[in-house]
Amino acid sequence: MRTLMMSFGGDRYPSSPHLVHEAFGPSSRSLSGILMDADGGIVGAADHLDLFDDDRSWPDQLLAARTWLRGRLEDGRATGKPAENVIVHYVGHGWFKPNSDDHLLTINHTDRDDKAATSAALSGLNDMLKREARPLRRYYLLDACFAAASVRDLMADHGEVIERQVGQILRVWPEEVATRGVAALCSADKSSIASAKGKDSVTQFTDGLLAVLGEGEGSFGDDMSLRQVTLKLREVLEARYGEEMVHPVLVAPNDEEGGIAGVPLFPNPSRKGSVATVAARVAAIFGDLAGGETLAEVDADAVAAPPASATVGTTEPGEGLELSLRAEIEDNGDHQYDAAQELDAALNEDPNFRTTMYRFFRLAPSQKTEIVGKLRLSEPGDKGMTELERYKTALKRARASGKTDSLERLIGKAEAGR
Repeated sequence: MRTLMMSFGGDRYPSSPHLVHEAFGPSSRSLSGILMDADGGIVGAADHLDLFDDDRSWPDQLLAARTWLRGRLEDGRATGKPAENVIVHYVGHGWFKPNSDDHLLTINHTDRDDKAATSAALSGLNDMLKREARPLRRYYLLDACFAAASVRDLMADHGEVIERQVGQILRVWPEEVATRGVAALCSADKSSIASAKGKDSVTQFTDGLLAVLGEGEGSFGDDMSLRQVTLKLREVLEARYGEEMVHPVLVAPNDEEGGIAGVPLFPNPSRKGSVATVAARVAAIFGDLAGGETLAEVDADAVAAPPASATVGTTEPGEGLELSLRAEIEDNGDHQYDAAQELDAALNEDPNFRTTMYRFFRLAPSQKTEIVGKLRLSEPGDKGMTELERYKTALKRARASGKTDSLERLIGKAEAGR
């Protein structure tokens, strides 16, 4: 079964140095490395298009992907070895266009002052794939904050279903082997942030995927489906990160002729050799990526560090939440705040509260002011603070006084009426 793969995203961001994160590059390279491994991978070297860290605009990247795809499909016809699957892997920042549900993904071309116009939306890519490669199964691996929000761009005909059911594995899976369709494994649901703070200098989502694809699961068959990978991934992430784990979701409502998330796609290493052999193979893959050392042995300082001009946080550099808050503030025309520097550990220690924070800051100023007033979270001395400091202080008071549930309820009402 022949599989093509496309890698997208970025980690240099020449026009937006504050977006730089040192985990993105290793995450993209390590996942493509294990899928292209000569001993147990599913993607040949010529069948991988690497547009990660490409400086071109999103439309230009789509044109490059179309040209490459046509060439690989023509090669399949000429050699009698047609492709059956295409995997799209993205790693980077995900954010919402202000005052909109449009989910966008950053690429190197993303510009600080025109983020919405220079970022990527998956709708164009999926339209191209449907047009050029409709007979192929389309698998998306999306590693970004609020990743599942982009699923609507992949399955436009199922918007109502997506709104109801993103965040869960949909219905009972058909047992038939589907010949085409689309499925997306996302690092976070449409309301949650992802985490770039995984082990071995990669994102959490990537760390878990590498473990599942590199070690397998003895209770599965010789090959694992995306559904099985997802189930095992959740177990691995919970064991490794506990309450700090991200919560990946699998969505595939557009299945045709059966469920493509149930197609045996990934080799199961645990059924093909001893654990020691598997461990050695994974270490060899990662060692090649890290210049002869395993990722665990690489000094964190040696990993591509943000340039001196990058804006990073003092507790969690490049955190997706900080990016999103900064994007909201700046896109509303106010450049006086540096959210990455001003957000402190008191508001970052709880991943659930970080999500609440993000939802709060996405609201209109009048909605935020109304919520603060209803919960009596302001004091006379707050008048001398900047707007961001007033909101931060109000959120701290909400948590300290046990008003988190009321805060989330009011945020939900405001979101519903926006």
